[in-house]
Amino acid sequence: MNHIPIIKLGGSVLDHPDQYAEVLDQLAGLKRSFILVHGGGNKASELSESLGINPTLIDGRRVTDAQTLDIAVMTYSGLVNTRMVADLNAKGVQAMGLTGADLHCIRSTKRPPTEQVDFGFVGDIQSVNIPYIEEIRAKGWSPVFCAITMDDSGQLLNTNADAIASSLAVAYATQGQSSSLIYAFDHHGVYTDSKTSSSTLSELTQEEFLKYQSTNAIHHGMVAKLEEGFKAASKGVHVRLGRYDELEALLNAQKGTQLLV
Repeated sequence: MNHIPIIKLGGSVLDHPDQYAEVLDQLAGLKRSFILVHGGGNKASELSESLGINPTLIDGRRVTDAQTLDIAVMTYSGLVNTRMVADLNAKGVQAMGLTGADLHCIRSTKRPPTEQVDFGFVGDIQSVNIPYIEEIRAKGWSPVFCAITMDDSGQLLNTNADAIASSLAVAYATQGQSSSLIYAFDHHGVYTDSKTSSSTLSELTQEEFLKYQSTNAIHHGMVAKLEEGFKAASKGVHVRLGRYDELEALLNAQKGTQLLV
């Protein structure tokens, strides 16, 4: 079985045309099938605000009411996914845009509310249908997943893209298949000082992560990203975080932060 690169691409790359073009070139340069998962939070927030709907985020996770869900579906599976797939295909990559609802590849349930917060139509992933995804990859195609899944009743759910990427990696690892999970975003890796890239960690253990979190050196959306990354690392997946315009170096373990368990 071949090694599978699973790449989660931060949606903020779409705000930087030069870096986005570099990412497309690097993905095309892989010359093999990969799995891409993307966010699109900035675009969703922009559309929300243009419609007079103020987005609500809690620790980097979007609260999703019915209106916000419609915006997420339009943005993630429509504008962002279709644009990215078109751009990849123009570069010679045989890319196929997907939501978790397609072939029911990723099954989720609606997150139950707590006393503190109700996230609304947000999905918690229950299972990943690897055989269907492998049928796509067997044709040499690269699946490109956006952050929308569904439950067994057909309800669409806004689902954290970091969690989708981690769940894919764990599902492959559970079947004994080798994969790398790359979180590519706008930092050189995990910083202990959010103001400077010189604080980038080359390696991070879960114990160190909890220590940095307790002192607020690691906070907000990075916490959720690392929690998902350590889930995959605990199953033997090679997990690395770093800049999206250094994708080749991340895949070759030459840049970024590696998670250790």
